[in-house]
Amino acid sequence: MVEPAIVKLLIQYLYEADYQPPLLAEGASHARFDGENNMSASTANILDHAAGKLCKHYYCEYHCKCKCTSFDFGSAPSPAINCETGHFLIHSKMFQLADMYEISGLKKISTGKFREACSIAWDRPDFPEAIAHVYESTTEDQISLRGIVCNTISKHTILLENPRIRDLMTEINALVFGVLMKHTRRR
Repeated sequence: MVEPAIVKLLIQYLYEADYQPPLLAEGASHARFDGENNMSASTANILDHAAGKLCKHYYCEYHCKCKCTSFDFGSAPSPAINCETGHFLIHSKMFQLADMYEISGLKKISTGKFREACSIAWDRPDFPEAIAHVYESTTEDQISLRGIVCNTISKHTILLENPRIRDLMTEINALVFGVLMKHTRRR
């Protein structure tokens, strides 16, 4: 079953040709969705836009109380990810939906956002959970997200010291092979 919050992001994509994951509540490690509501109680307050805490003209952490008139897009951080988290799992679930419903534009966008998240926030605690989801929800011939995961681990070998990633490496043969191939090509 697809989580309602992910469906909302899909609908946002269908209307706006893009989607923006919610910002995290202070102290939360990553947004977690439950099966019935939008989000679990631990992250229920992460959508501050409705409270007027975020600039409605851009997905950011600038607090203009929605009264900004000359927002400088050039100096703003990329809207693809929040600095606090990569939203890896959200992007991989959006890719899964795009694949399920054959929405090529959403596939491209979710892949790009996943790639950007991996390049910036690869050391976040939610990365291993996203790795598991990527390998559970894609087939071997869908190499885009899998390739990004393997490239990220190969580039940042310190990730291999993470016990959760080590466990995944022992469970998922394709992950081990992918990382090995990426690492070999780097040399």
